[in-house]
Amino acid sequence: RQEMLRLARRVKAMFVDILPAMLKGTRSELDAVAVRDDEVDFLHGEIVAYLGRVSHEPLTEDQTTDLVHLLEIAGDLENIGDVIETNLVSLGRQRLERGVVVSPQTQEILESFHAEILHALDAAELAVTQGNVDAAEVVRGMKREINRMADAAALHGVDRLVADEPHRLAAYALERDMLENLKRVYYFAKRMARVIVSREGRSRS
Repeated sequence: RQEMLRLARRVKAMFVDILPAMLKGTRSELDAVAVRDDEVDFLHGEIVAYLGRVSHEPLTEDQTTDLVHLLEIAGDLENIGDVIETNLVSLGRQRLERGVVVSPQTQEILESFHAEILHALDAAELAVTQGNVDAAEVVRGMKREINRMADAAALHGVDRLVADEPHRLAAYALERDMLENLKRVYYFAKRMARVIVSREGRSRS
């Protein structure tokens, strides 16, 4: 669990740094975020290898279920790293290649959405590393607000299609993809929270 905490913090730090790099950073700043996924992949691999060795020990049914859940959580964290390294970094590079400038209004909307998802990651980290069910329920309960903010951001993007700005179609496509990939990060945070809630329900039964 301590190594899971280290993995979670590495992933969360990448998520914090990707937003300014994606919206207005240079290629070198984007590359600096992308390369950090190598450490995430390494930690994930070491955790999986360790759990694989543990799986060959005599385990109770509950211990076996916990082991499977830890593998799922490690996979979710690694998937968040991949979304950042593969998708969000790529969108930042496309912004540079296409000469797209994200408007201040859109930046503000994406920053608010990013902050909400970061809150979900904070709560998911607490849930996973301390078995905190209340924190897990916070993550699950954020779904409605996340969807509301995503819908509002999408409507703003549609409104900008009529703006008299260069590259507005390219900007719309990029901003939509940024939004969708940020939302995917919440999906993995919610999956981790669901595992913790499921574990607590099993322990009470």
